[in-house]
Amino acid sequence: MIKLTEEQISDIAQDLEAGLKCFIHKVTGEVKTLPDELNGNMEIDEELWQDVIDEIDNDEENFIVIEGMDSRESYILMEKFIDTVEDKQIAARLTNAINVPKPFHTFRYELDYSDEYLKKWYAFKSQQMIEWVKKHLLLNSGNENEEEEEM
Repeated sequence: MIKLTEEQISDIAQDLEAGLKCFIHKVTGEVKTLPDELNGNMEIDEELWQDVIDEIDNDEENFIVIEGMDSRESYILMEKFIDTVEDKQIAARLTNAINVPKPFHTFRYELDYSDEYLKKWYAFKSQQMIEWVKKHLLLNSGNENEEEEEM
């Protein structure tokens, strides 16, 4: 598999956060994106994306597919972030926020009260998404042993 640059990996992470599904060509490293229908993009205009869909369908075995985190994984990400929060009061509010109905909305609402932690959340989430992409690239490259060596 071709090596991607840190910039490409970061771009893929941003695309995933924006609700896109990414397809990386194993030989060329070219990245294709499509709206992720499971991520709220139910009414996509397939005509707009048909060229990309056809290209991926015609060479499916040569693409690695990376999808964004599901709700369970996103919830775990919020928990991990809370573990990094040094302000006990904010940590308690965030913990409460993820234990009520609509935890994602409530978590974000609580972060709106602290510019500092809102910025930290975005930085944390961005870094975690980059790690998510790297993990999936590694798992799909056939070099699973490399991940064990890095850890």
